[in-house]
Amino acid sequence: MKQLLIAEIIVELNEVLSKAIGSDDFDPFFDKLGRYLKKLKLQEKFQVYKDISSTLLKQMKLQPLNVITDEYSLLITEHKDEHSKYVETLQNLLSIRSQLFYHKGKIESYGEAVNQHLKFFIKINDSLGQANAYSDLGIYYLKEGNQDKAQESYERSIQIAKKIDNNKRLGVSLNNLGIVYQERDQLHEAIKHHLQSFDILTEIGSEDKLPPTINSLGWAYFRLGWHVKALELYNQAIEISQRNNDNRNLSVYLANVGAIHNLRGDLNLAQDYYLQQLEINKIL
Repeated sequence: MKQLLIAEIIVELNEVLSKAIGSDDFDPFFDKLGRYLKKLKLQEKFQVYKDISSTLLKQMKLQPLNVITDEYSLLITEHKDEHSKYVETLQNLLSIRSQLFYHKGKIESYGEAVNQHLKFFIKINDSLGQANAYSDLGIYYLKEGNQDKAQESYERSIQIAKKIDNNKRLGVSLNNLGIVYQERDQLHEAIKHHLQSFDILTEIGSEDKLPPTINSLGWAYFRLGWHVKALELYNQAIEISQRNNDNRNLSVYLANVGAIHNLRGDLNLAQDYYLQQLEINKIL
């Protein structure tokens, strides 16, 4: 089947999907999708699943997304030797799907989804997927108040990330482990892990992954009364967010700097940063 025809099929499926999203009736969409999939070659099926799942993610339609994700996972499981160029998309898809549960407050469903993802990545022997899933599992356990299980999950994620030499995953999981230590009020141990995360992510140029680490490290400094260190960090973070047009995190950093100056009695400086934050908030 020619690429042009695939493009036409995807356009048609997206049109039907758009109507389904508007009416919240997905039966016609799945009926048409099923008929097309019977005619497609393997690589074309991957392409269709990737495109459709992206649309559903943007619209945050969880129920049909579950169906598509499960079918996508099954297809990759059945064709392990041919999935390599698509598995990264599925890693992201599974992680984001579980995050939708989390942000909707469905914590038990989030935990079940993450465990399902972990089993899947073990089944297809995908190490990065396992490292991601263990990190997500740590988030679940920490939300449930099980710090020991959270630490165990994050340490497993770190171990795998080191083994496969994936520094982006390593940096993120080190920060997450630091959060466990913060929950235990072991602030010096927390800072050690946050700093490792910051240094790794900075070294590899993953500035998009830095905001959670900056927030965690800055909060630990603040809790210890290390206001100068916190200010240095947040001012560096302001430069990073401005460089990347990351106004959402820029707003947070400006507010944090303002709060620290306010606490130190530098009211004029505090007001200046609060006013800057208000200006940024107008364009969010």
